[in-house]
Amino acid sequence: MATATKVSDTLMVSELLAFVQSKLDTMDVVSLEQICVTSFKESEFAAAKKLLADTATTAVRLVPRRGDGCGKKDLQDIIRVFQETDPDNIPTFVARDLYKLPPVTFDHVDVTRLLKDIILLKAEIAEIRGKLEASERASAMQRESPSPRNADSAITASPPARQVQAQRDRVTATDTDSRQANDPPPATYAERTRDAACPLRAAASAPPRPAAAPSTTRSQQEPAPAPSRPRPAPAVAVEPRRLLHPRSPRRRNRNKRGTAPAACSLKAATPTVDIYVSRVHANMAHDNIVRYIKERSVGRTEQPVQVLAIERLQSAKQTDFKSFRIRIPAAQQKVLLDKNFWPAGIVFRRYREAKQTIKPPDNSATV
Repeated sequence: MATATKVSDTLMVSELLAFVQSKLDTMDVVSLEQICVTSFKESEFAAAKKLLADTATTAVRLVPRRGDGCGKKDLQDIIRVFQETDPDNIPTFVARDLYKLPPVTFDHVDVTRLLKDIILLKAEIAEIRGKLEASERASAMQRESPSPRNADSAITASPPARQVQAQRDRVTATDTDSRQANDPPPATYAERTRDAACPLRAAASAPPRPAAAPSTTRSQQEPAPAPSRPRPAPAVAVEPRRLLHPRSPRRRNRNKRGTAPAACSLKAATPTVDIYVSRVHANMAHDNIVRYIKERSVGRTEQPVQVLAIERLQSAKQTDFKSFRIRIPAAQQKVLLDKNFWPAGIVFRRYREAKQTIKPPDNSATV
């Protein structure tokens, strides 16, 4: 059975109607009219309106417009047809000459409408988020609270459990009382010691066990009711204490040092330290400090102190003196940390900050 074709399945060529039909869903009417009026002629509006009246099934009356501003009125009639008519009753308009389609720039966009749409969108997202959070809280509370069926079953099952436990306690107390009434009193420590030393005396002194009375009736066989006593408290299970074993000492991966002779192909690096020297005159350069250390250290150690690197430290504030960081072998640090080594007014100590790559004395520039 063949299906009836819709009017929207028909393709019609009209650049003006194709532009209006495609942009009407994304643009406001005022901006759309402004673009079309500045991009198309009045004759094109009249031709497009006549084509729309001949091909579309609409209740809007499309009468010819005359006089000043007839093109804009025709455009308003075209837009009204697209707004008030079912899309299935309007053909699909296409453009043959694409260069006739006007571009949509930012000047034709209503920023106020965009901001309003963004605000509405944010409100809808907040509402959806609130509903989702409320649904999650309700489901969490439903998971945590027990169901009515389980609660009713727990309440119904609890009384029989208490009755069974009370009955067991009464039976246990009755058995204990009857056993204590029939058993002889326990022997003292002296009697137990005397009987163990003389077996004959223990056998003679042991009282004969009473013979069981012949059973006559069932009521006679049943023991007499024991006197009522307070029910003992239920025993509490005591968990055995765990023996705490002392922890074994933590084994640390300590560093070790080699002891092979130094005259081999592999050589260890010399340990170094950094010395902070400040309050140096502004005219003093790197070479002056290096020369002073070498000359001053003569006679204090087996060999003069070797300056491995020297760097001038930049101060955050402007000062009238200089500060340096000097790197030397660790074995010679006592020489530079002696008060008698430096001139009066010089400040020195071990450098506290992290080590950085500093310039060697040979390549350092004189400041």
